[in-house]
Amino acid sequence: MKRPASSTALGMAFAASLALQAPSCEAWSTPSASLVTPASSRRVSSLGTTPQQSPSFLSMYSRRGESSSHHDTSMDVLSRNAVAVDAQDFRTAHRLPKSTQQQQQPLLDFWMPVLSSALLVTGNTFGAGSLVLPQLAAEPGLGPSAALFGLAYLVNLVSGLCFANVAIQQFETSEDGDDVPSSFKEFVQTNLNSPALAVIISIVSFLVNSLVFSFDMSRVGVVFSSLVDPTLSMSLWGATLWGLMATLSPSQMSQAASVCVMVLFGTFGSLLLPGLASLTNPLADWFTPGTAALTGDPSVFWHSLSEITPVIVMSMVFQNIVPSVVKMLDYDRTKTTTALCLGSLLPLAMYVSWCWACLGQGGIDLTTIMSGIDSNPLLTVFSLATLMGSSIGCSLSCASELDIFVKQAKKEATEAVVSPKEEETDNSAKDERFQIPSALATVALPFGVNMAFSNGGDLIGALHVAGGLGTPLLYGTIPVLMTLKQQERQQSKEEGNGMFANAGLGVLGVASTGMLCGNLLDVATDMIAPAVLPTAMAATSAVGM
Repeated sequence: MKRPASSTALGMAFAASLALQAPSCEAWSTPSASLVTPASSRRVSSLGTTPQQSPSFLSMYSRRGESSSHHDTSMDVLSRNAVAVDAQDFRTAHRLPKSTQQQQQPLLDFWMPVLSSALLVTGNTFGAGSLVLPQLAAEPGLGPSAALFGLAYLVNLVSGLCFANVAIQQFETSEDGDDVPSSFKEFVQTNLNSPALAVIISIVSFLVNSLVFSFDMSRVGVVFSSLVDPTLSMSLWGATLWGLMATLSPSQMSQAASVCVMVLFGTFGSLLLPGLASLTNPLADWFTPGTAALTGDPSVFWHSLSEITPVIVMSMVFQNIVPSVVKMLDYDRTKTTTALCLGSLLPLAMYVSWCWACLGQGGIDLTTIMSGIDSNPLLTVFSLATLMGSSIGCSLSCASELDIFVKQAKKEATEAVVSPKEEETDNSAKDERFQIPSALATVALPFGVNMAFSNGGDLIGALHVAGGLGTPLLYGTIPVLMTLKQQERQQSKEEGNGMFANAGLGVLGVASTGMLCGNLLDVATDMIAPAVLPTAMAATSAVGM
């Protein structure tokens, strides 16, 4: 018996209404209701189709009824509706992991660049200081040396955050939204806007890097002392660096330094982990008195602290890379602060662990560090990778500073008129090689310092002078001046720069000034005492007679 058209249409409408209501009920029963409501439009959009592209159940069945040769029964419609509801449940169940991934995505977006920048800071910080710090820490002991490491970490962190705050505010207040210069020297010159001070900073930076390069060269002589004369090994080392500067661009030299850093970290782990595992009494090592304390003279102990402090502070320096880190993290304060805290904390743990493994009972033999190339092959590879990476970094900085003056002198001497096309070509050639005079002076000065003062041994005094005089000026006084100059230009302090920032500036200024004055006094005493003391003793003897 043929069913009337009206009853067929009524049955189809009833079935379609069930199909439209079922997803809505399922949506409210889902625990995460925000993922599926509003019922129809948001559900369709979440599956990748727009409401205009997704036909309703009623229109589908209407078109099917018009084109089909037979009529669907109510049971057929209800069965298809059940299948549709099951498919909707399947899509809803499988949409939850996608939502979880979307919630985790902001964490990845935050931590991936932060960790990458933190490792960049770590690679820039850990270096040649590891070759001499265990030797210096043996005098005051592991415990006092670790406390100095902690203080140096805090002071350098405050200094780095000051640089970062200046860079971020400079970007935020820039009308054109210009990026901050990645070069530390250009960054300082842009903010202080003082040509005379810029020249002083260039000279101090050149001298500090030259002194560190001098130590690297002297340590190369110690490493190869069992094979060749130290003077010959230092000469070959300087010639190698000069050849790199004459043939490679700065970017290529930076890539070579990155390879050295990778070798450094690989050999460091291979030396550190077995050394820590072989310690016989780890906790007692922290309270064992150093060689200076065993003398019983407090002045000897305090002198040992004054000797190691500048080297520790300089070894923990990372501020020269802060402008690049801020730029990499899109001037985000939270990301920058996190990256600098983590990136400078890792070298702290590495240096303290290295001193612990070298000074602890049963750990790494400290005498092998001062032995030749045949004492410990793995330690030799570690030393050479550290020295090569440090030498490349110092030579890049020194040659860059000298190139500015050499190019300026050549331009003034020739009085050449640069055409617009040539000027554009010069500006685009960012990876041109260093000038020959700059490369020669970069190598000649450290070699001359070694010939005059090293006597075939370590030139630790160069690190002491660089860390005691240059580091407080570059990374203590300069950030304070930059912050005050920026606040003066803005005529008001922004929110977030409150008491902690001002207290940090005060601590940084006092610490850098005290360290600078103390080391100047030590240098003056060492220079004046040999000349004045004999005269004073002779005068005292004459009065006594």
